[in-house]
Amino acid sequence: MKILVVGSGGIGGYFGGRLAAAGHDVIFMARGDHLAALRAKGLRIFSRFGDAVINPVTATERPPPGTPVDAVLVSVKLWDLEPAAELVSKLYNRNTPVFCLMNGVDSGQRLAAVLGPERVIETVVSAAAEVLAPGQILQSGEKAEIRIGLYDDARAGACAALYQAFVDAGVDASQHRDIEDEVWQEFAFRVAFGGTTAALGQPIAVVQTDKSARSMFLEAAQEAVLAGSRQGRSLAPALPEAFLTKVDRLAPERTSAALRSLKDGRRLETPWMNGTVVRIGRACGFETPANSFIETTLAPHVMGAQPGR
Repeated sequence: MKILVVGSGGIGGYFGGRLAAAGHDVIFMARGDHLAALRAKGLRIFSRFGDAVINPVTATERPPPGTPVDAVLVSVKLWDLEPAAELVSKLYNRNTPVFCLMNGVDSGQRLAAVLGPERVIETVVSAAAEVLAPGQILQSGEKAEIRIGLYDDARAGACAALYQAFVDAGVDASQHRDIEDEVWQEFAFRVAFGGTTAALGQPIAVVQTDKSARSMFLEAAQEAVLAGSRQGRSLAPALPEAFLTKVDRLAPERTSAALRSLKDGRRLETPWMNGTVVRIGRACGFETPANSFIETTLAPHVMGAQPGR
């Protein structure tokens, strides 16, 4: 397959890199030092599932219009979603499938608003991956999996093709008809995990050992699950307790992407994560004290470290 990765950071770099290592023709969109390193030295992946070096790689800040591809993988930060969608709409016609590999519970809908719902395919990515240094991706954690939506319409062929490409590349991939419910389930976990650890400024050990932190995590997850249920999703009420069981199995030093971004002075996705739960609660008439606290606590840091501050 020929694949364009829009946003070649941790997630895009990891999954795109696995496809490239398996022989697929992958174009990586990147910027700045990361782009320069990809062009000069290729892409290097460090992972418990096997290291990889892909050199040379095709890397660009913007592919020329008319460059044909079989699929587009979008994996940008949530504040960059609409600009990325507009770029894709200018580069490719409506027959090119677009896979959403992003945080946020409405990312697929936001892409569809620009590109049309008939070409957008939802996925759920469970992988802790980050840019270790320009041109280098570190995947840590227990899983590196992708769940791909299963559709009965014109998107079915593209879904099957990408699924098979990932399987052949040795990636833990699966297809799911209830992908919208799974997007919400993953979102609820990330809201609680990322929000709690970032707001408290500590790794997951704080949730494992501190009663008040544990309560914050549980309440944030409960509010997110309720928000999903009010949006028509089928989410088990017991999910938040299952999330706690999940985090109790994590290494105590495990951190969230939100906490790492906070400590590095980078922008946060909080308005699209915990903030989404707060907005749904307000619209549907239920309180969201845990997510409201997290959103308020992190609000001064949302734009990252600013010069002169």
